[in-house]
Amino acid sequence: MDFAHGDGLGPFADVDDGAACQQPANVSGRIHSVSFITLKDGVCPRFNLVQNVRCSGLRRCIRDSNCPGSLKCCTNRCGRVCVRPIKIVKDGVCPRFNLVQNVRCSGLRRCIRDNNCPGRLKCCINKCGRVCVQPRNFGEM
Repeated sequence: MDFAHGDGLGPFADVDDGAACQQPANVSGRIHSVSFITLKDGVCPRFNLVQNVRCSGLRRCIRDSNCPGSLKCCTNRCGRVCVRPIKIVKDGVCPRFNLVQNVRCSGLRRCIRDNNCPGRLKCCINKCGRVCVQPRNFGEM
């Protein structure tokens, strides 16, 4: 599968953090189309140089949406190919969202899913949007 520059699948259209979008501008500088990239659940397996991977028969990709089903577009010694992701399940639950709670939004890490958050942090919704926060245990209020 070859992708040409300008087809929406070129080198600037692929960003793994989910924040990517394609924003071509016309002569006046106005944006005339925007398409968002969908990320699939899970994380790519760790790339291992000594891993015995057969490259023939693997489906090449640029982003997750190029891969069928739950497969993700990941980098390994074969390049960017569709592979089975590793599922990430983090303990705890999101704290209750309190409208009157004084929360500073600056400096909070934005996320789409738990696997976008480092360590034990979970991706939760509060007045700042979807951000990485410390979870509470199931028994806590």
